[in-house]
This record gives sequence, C-alpha cells and structure tokens, in this order.
Amino acid sequence: MSVRFSAVLFAIFVGLCAPLVAAENAAPAPELTDALRKLLIASCQAGGHPNALITFKGEKGAATLKNADEKGLVIEMQGLEFPLQAWKDVPAPTLLAFGEKLAKTAPEFTLVAQGYAALAQNQQAEKACMAALELDKEYAAAKEVLRSLKDPEVKALPKPVIVAAPANGDPAAPTPASPIARAPLPKFAKPVNFDSPEADAILAATQVFPPNNPWNEDISKLPVLPDSDKLVKSVGADTFLHVDVGENFVIVPPDQPRVPVKIIDLPQQAGPGPYPMPDLPPIQGWGLGKERLEDMLKTGEGDRHILVLDPVNAKLYEFYHCYKKDSGWEASGEATFDLTSNKARPKNWCSADAAGLAMFPGIIKFHELAAGNIPHAIRLTVSKTRKAFIWPATHPYAGHTDDPAFPAMGQRYRLKASFDVSKLPPHARTIAIALQKYGAIVADNGRDWDLCCTPDKRIEYEQLRAVNKAIKGSDMEAIVTTGENEGPRR
Repeated sequence: MSVRFSAVLFAIFVGLCAPLVAAENAAPAPELTDALRKLLIASCQAGGHPNALITFKGEKGAATLKNADEKGLVIEMQGLEFPLQAWKDVPAPTLLAFGEKLAKTAPEFTLVAQGYAALAQNQQAEKACMAALELDKEYAAAKEVLRSLKDPEVKALPKPVIVAAPANGDPAAPTPASPIARAPLPKFAKPVNFDSPEADAILAATQVFPPNNPWNEDISKLPVLPDSDKLVKSVGADTFLHVDVGENFVIVPPDQPRVPVKIIDLPQQAGPGPYPMPDLPPIQGWGLGKERLEDMLKTGEGDRHILVLDPVNAKLYEFYHCYKKDSGWEASGEATFDLTSNKARPKNWCSADAAGLAMFPGIIKFHELAAGNIPHAIRLTVSKTRKAFIWPATHPYAGHTDDPAFPAMGQRYRLKASFDVSKLPPHARTIAIALQKYGAIVADNGRDWDLCCTPDKRIEYEQLRAVNKAIKGSDMEAIVTTGENEGPRR
C-alpha cells in the first residue's frame, strides 16, 4: 500500500470516526477503530511517518508516529520518544489527530475531512466507505467513495467554521470562516508568537497565498537556464549553503487593536494604516540571545523586520527598519499582502525585502520541520545581484551590476535532483527536499546562499548545520521560471 493511498484512506476514516469521539466520553465504533488501526500499520510499513499536533499525556506539541504494528504504536514528540503504547491505551482523539494531519496531504479529500458531522448521520455514506476499504484497495475506489458522498441523498457537508474570541470576549462565538483556512482554526484571542505550539496549530490550518502562487509552485520539472553555471558561480560554486536563523513573526486575532505606524521613507508604497500591531511583537533577531524584547524594539541596527500575520482576515503586514519609540511606532517601510491573491506589488515597488516579495511565505518554520514537509520555496539572499527583477519580484534597485552572470531579484535556484538527500538528518533532509521541489527565491542582498529560518528553540540546530556542511552552490541550478501570465495566476 503506498503512502499516498494510505493518506487518502486515512482522510476518509477521519471523516467517519471524528464525530464519534466529539462528544465527551464517546468512543468510536469498534469496527472503525480496527480499520483505522490497520491503516496506521499499513502506512508505517510503507515508510510513512504521519505527523500531527496533538495533546498526549498532558503535553501539547508536534508529534510523529514513528512506528505502528499489531502490538501498538510508538509516538515521538519534540524529540522525546514515548514507549510502545497498547492500542487500548491510545486515546481515539490522538489517532484522529494523525488522521487530520494526513487528510491535509490529500487536498482533494478535504471535503471528506470537513464533512464528518454529516457522515456520522448517514449510514449509507459510512457503508460506502467501509465497502471501498474492505473490498477494493485501489486508489480509484477512494475516488468513487468521494463521488458517493456528493450524491444528492447524502446530507450537505458543513463548511468549516473558525472560532476566535470576538470583541465581547466570548470565546465560543464563531467568526466567519477565513478565506485562507485549510481547516477550522484553533481558538486564539491574543497575539501568538512564532515559537509556540499554538502558532504551529494555526499555521497548519492556514493557506499562505493560493496553491498556484509562485511561492507554492512545484518547479521540480522546469528546465534549467542556459546560463545556470554562470549564475551559480557568481554566488559561489564552492560556497556551502547556510541556514540563517533570525526571522520571526507574530500571529494576531481578527480583532487585534489597530495602532498608527509612521512610515518614514516610502509611505506611498505602504498599505493603509492603522495596523494590527501588538504591544510587544517579536522583532528580527529576537530569540537568539538574552536581550529583552522591550529594549530591542527601541534601539538597534539592521533590517529590523516585524512580520504580522492575520490569518482570519487573510492579511500579512511586513515592516522594515521598525522601532517602538516613546512617541509611538515608526518604520522606514511597510508592505501589506492579501493572502487570497496572486497579484504582485506594482513594478518598482519594494517591500520589507528589496525584491518586493513577501517574506513570511519563504521562511522555514518549526512546524514544517517537525512535519517533515516544507510546502513552499525558501527565501534566499545573495551578496551581489544585477539591476533587474524576475516575476514575482517587482524591484531591482538593490542590484550592484548589469552583468547577466549575477542573479536578478526573484531569481530561482533549485537543488539538483541528483543530490542524495537520504544521508541528511531529518531537518536538513526536509530542507533539501523542499529545495528540490520548490527551490529558493532571491529576495534580498545578504550573505551568499543564506536560507531564511525562524529562531525557534525547538529546532534541532545541529541538524540544520548539516545543510551548511553538505550542500554547495555547485549542487544548485538556476531554472527557467513561469511568468506572471502563465497558468491561472489571478
């Protein structure tokens, strides 16, 4: 049984089982949990290591199902491996959390994952799923099950509802579903920092830009540029790639109070204020040492990025050279992005990055490393660029030269498919696979071959250093990218 097939079947079983554990003290039907157990075993035997954000033994965090067999399963969470758990000792919600995670790997089956409440009340739909699983193990059978769920006799599947704390403070009151939600967002009423399980759960449920956005585009099959060798040599063929830990972010609820921010240098390129800026947002570089956040917000040098994500309202606010002074907030520049759109910023507009790109989508985040999947291109800096930009970049003027051997802003590099990722430790392997599938986009000037990552203390930094020791510029290639009007971009 393939991992992909296991994921699809798992998505269906989440739909069947979830409503049966929703009520307090409720338990799934024995035949369904038995089938779920078999699918877990089959997935692990096929090499799959499902991941989820779960509550287990009083702890909440990223967890990985390391192994499953007839005796039970082994779960690893945040580097701590729990001993073998007998099936009877594993709470059904724990199993279903793994199913929720797997369901997200099969987007065409989100209808099933989201519709479990309706399925629970429809024996015909349940029997159709069970029959497909028991009698026909082919992928086509799962497709047929999905079609049966769309039958008029089956009750309409409910749309996901995002629950957040509104201004009246009632956390139980629902808010409209976010247009970028993959699944119902967890409840949160206050700003959530990047380095927390709460942020992990929110991000796992959030679609950052449409699936066909350049950041999310699978470029593994695109052709190599004729001048690829020159574009690699100018950055450094013998220079190792480097995972740069420093960029962070904050997630705000939809009713976050808005405050004025004085935009000093490029107010005409900023989104309309006031902005949903928390009192103490993490600023670039915070979390690496013992500096007090309050002090870092007042003084210091560097780019001083502050990135604010509002997932419910589908907005991203990114500030450059930002300070919290006694007179109030001020920044050299700001860029607001609509996370439901592929529309680029106007030409010759920069952003918090020189290229005019959003920064947040290209950052390597903990929940992605924990899940073993970075589903997007990675933000890349190089020390010297030419005075040009390639879509989706919109701004060239940080460039140093007109020499076409140097990369433009928006230049996209890819790790060669011939590079063997199997010997890398998990975090490094996850980054390498993302570089092969999605590549890295030149977004700003900085250190050569720098890949942007959050300073999350939960990350195994020794594993990241494996990238710094294993992947050279000569392992990369510059590719022919798709253009603004190629494909359903708008």
